[in-house]
Amino acid sequence: MHDWTLLNNERRGILEQVAQEWETLLSDTALLEPAYQRFLEAHAGLFFSRPTGTHIVLSKPEMGADHVPDLVVVSDNQSYGFKYELIELESPHDRAFTSKGRQSAKLTDALQQVEDWQRWLEKHVDLGRELFPSKAYMLWGDPQISYKVVIGRRADMGRNNEVRLQKSAKYNCSIRSFDHLTDQLRKNAFLDHSLFEHDQSLTDEDLNRIVSPFFCAMSSAAWKKYRTDKNFSNAHSLGFSGLGILKHRPENSALLDRFVNLSIRNLQK
Repeated sequence: MHDWTLLNNERRGILEQVAQEWETLLSDTALLEPAYQRFLEAHAGLFFSRPTGTHIVLSKPEMGADHVPDLVVVSDNQSYGFKYELIELESPHDRAFTSKGRQSAKLTDALQQVEDWQRWLEKHVDLGRELFPSKAYMLWGDPQISYKVVIGRRADMGRNNEVRLQKSAKYNCSIRSFDHLTDQLRKNAFLDHSLFEHDQSLTDEDLNRIVSPFFCAMSSAAWKKYRTDKNFSNAHSLGFSGLGILKHRPENSALLDRFVNLSIRNLQK
């Protein structure tokens, strides 16, 4: 059992070091989008986990041969099963808007990707239900899916906030800067136990491992094995299918070891 709440106070230095590494990457104009993708994949739990039931992030799940979201944040939605946020990553060095406040070519391309995902899901309902399973999707045709584009920096967004909100409403897609992800990382809080329902079949140790903040993004292949397992449940998926998460979700072993070693050293004092 680990006390993950230590990351909220005396172990906050681990989180701050990751934040500083992330900000260094954001400032490096020589880097391309894959560098940011890899960093987010390796630190998915620190950026995206939430105590209320966000403990899975997917890396590049394939929607057919041509449509691949960069990341998908998977969250507990109680009896409705999982809900999904599909994310398109651009670059922090790309501007979302021109100097005249118009939508940039890069943002246009990103929103086109989102529209392509939406059309694919409308056209391939059965495949969508397989890829993003939930009780709401299976029984009522509600896919429980939202969309986000991450592009540019906050200064550019702030000057064009009204346009950003208009475009978000038009495309049914949140448009945020890379600084938004930095905020998510620095403001995140952690518990050492779960807050999701129907976890009675899991041990305290299992529950503690599920809410670990040091998980990495799950590959498309690992996600398929998890969601197609005979024990997977479309409702209360975290509670009823939690052991599958522990089987298929990778960990950032280097950061976990650092966290554990700091705890051991403190006990030895």
